[in-house]
Amino acid sequence: MRSFGKMAAMGMAGLLLFDLTLAVGVTSMSTVSNTAMMSIRSNGCTPTSAKDDSDSEGAGSSSDFKSNDVATKIAEAFASAGFSKAATAGVLGNVYAESGFVADRSSGDNGYGLGQWTPRSKIRAWMDANGMGDTPDSDEAGQIKMLVATAKSSFNNHYLSNAKSEITVKNDSLYDTWHDASDPEVAAVAWMAGWERPNWASRNEDVRKQVAKDYYDKGLNGVSFNGGGDGSDDDGGSQCCFQTDDSDGAASTASDNVTVTNSVQAYTDKYGQAAFDVGKKYGIPYEAILGQSAVESAWGASTLNTKYHNFFGIKAVNGQKSVSMGTKECNQGGCYDTTGDFAVYDSDEDGFAGYGKFITGNSRYAAALQKRTDPHAYIQELKNAGYATDGNYVSTVWGVTQQFIAYIKQNNKFPPSSEVEFDTAPPADADGSSGDSDSNVTCPVRNGDGGDASYGSVGGAPAKDGDFSWMCSGNQRICGANDAGVFYPHLEFGHQCVWYAWNRLAMIHGNEGWSWVLGNGGDIANNLKGKPGWTVDANPKPGDGISGSGSPFSGGGGCGHVAVVEEVSSDPSGWKIRISEGNRDGSASFSSYGSRWLTKAQLSGTDCQFFRNSNWKK
Repeated sequence: MRSFGKMAAMGMAGLLLFDLTLAVGVTSMSTVSNTAMMSIRSNGCTPTSAKDDSDSEGAGSSSDFKSNDVATKIAEAFASAGFSKAATAGVLGNVYAESGFVADRSSGDNGYGLGQWTPRSKIRAWMDANGMGDTPDSDEAGQIKMLVATAKSSFNNHYLSNAKSEITVKNDSLYDTWHDASDPEVAAVAWMAGWERPNWASRNEDVRKQVAKDYYDKGLNGVSFNGGGDGSDDDGGSQCCFQTDDSDGAASTASDNVTVTNSVQAYTDKYGQAAFDVGKKYGIPYEAILGQSAVESAWGASTLNTKYHNFFGIKAVNGQKSVSMGTKECNQGGCYDTTGDFAVYDSDEDGFAGYGKFITGNSRYAAALQKRTDPHAYIQELKNAGYATDGNYVSTVWGVTQQFIAYIKQNNKFPPSSEVEFDTAPPADADGSSGDSDSNVTCPVRNGDGGDASYGSVGGAPAKDGDFSWMCSGNQRICGANDAGVFYPHLEFGHQCVWYAWNRLAMIHGNEGWSWVLGNGGDIANNLKGKPGWTVDANPKPGDGISGSGSPFSGGGGCGHVAVVEEVSSDPSGWKIRISEGNRDGSASFSSYGSRWLTKAQLSGTDCQFFRNSNWKK
């Protein structure tokens, strides 16, 4: 069972990018007038004739540079997610080269959209898995969300050596190089090599770099950047612990330069006092209350809010007055449409108070309530406790919350939560201590390296061989042979075991808070050793990955194998596991799904190891 965790030369984006190239073949973008390309949205994408290099200013010249409204929207989204100006400019250089900032542009190699995702179905799969099932895949705003959300997860190092010949690569990581770049041209090359991955021989690199530089120098002056973020909900396990200092609190979590929209001003003026009062009474950072309520209620415009004063989508309990409405819910098998009985409140103030009662009345939110002075940590703990199923919930809510923090600070409307004298004490920690202290140090829970196997079953994966269509109902939306999935959308080598393992693990554990790593199937466990957030050991648990070489686990070929532990049961040899796997028959076809039982005795002659991430919930 050969499995390759590496990308083919033809990556996510295609080369036949514009009507011009469809007509004359792959053409260097530097031969196309920059003015014509920048106006591509307003002229209906009319083909433009190429000029001779000798008399063309081309995209290599910035003399006629002018910004693009879609580019600005992309920049604002990346800025809100915490990415730097240079990194964002690098993205814009690539999006320009790929699609000319046109969300409904298609190419001859099945690429589509702003990022020229290939195949187009990747967009649909991602939107379906992230609560956007009713949004067309051509939607500009939806694609921008996808760009930001996959900024980290869609990187790999296939073109690492190529990039090293041109730029200095940080930590042998194209993602780190892009993320930490101070030079927009370096960022453009890193994003091109690690995220876009076009055919290297026809990559139009000069255009990507020049447009990135143009935007960095003169196209992003109206966008405020905090920098240093990664757009994800945590640091991906880059450190053991994080420390919060209550003396700083909310005031230090958002830059004074965050762009504040009119919606933020109007919303704060209308609902700020209610949020502040509820936060003070119940011990909740009111800044997060504002951010959550704005996101959940569509800035107060949802029917549930306008008619029933329910800002947070809270369900009715214990005979509470309610209304039945359609909604979308998600579980480990994916998202689906259903109906729910939602709480009805008598006024806006009552609706905000209902949120305070709901949070403090549920013990599972005790950890969140200990973060009363840190809005970001509070939002993260809510998500960890299961408040929301959207994989991008934290980054979405935090991006909005930062704007509220900035506006409130600029106008001195309320004190930051770090200075609020709350009416109630926070709940106790598991050890009985209060969450209020001068310096809280919180470490993520790690699974132990030793001990016996953990018995049980994950559920959801068929116990017989077949195809992968059963994954259609999951959050990866893999329904047919052309669907690549969301978390690890790479089918360049077919339906290999690495492709299956990462997507299946994301079905079980969600897409948020962790990232896949490079490696052939048999190398993955060893590649994870020593990486923060990962545990590798010899003791199986349901929901683990298993990686190694040697019969009966691997079919040979030198690349080893990786699979997913679905069940763990007792056995005379110590334990037995049921695994699910891709490429079971060696064909790497859509019909190569497999499942089988293996005992501890059978695996004793192999180098198989089990791996798991501290952010996995199962």
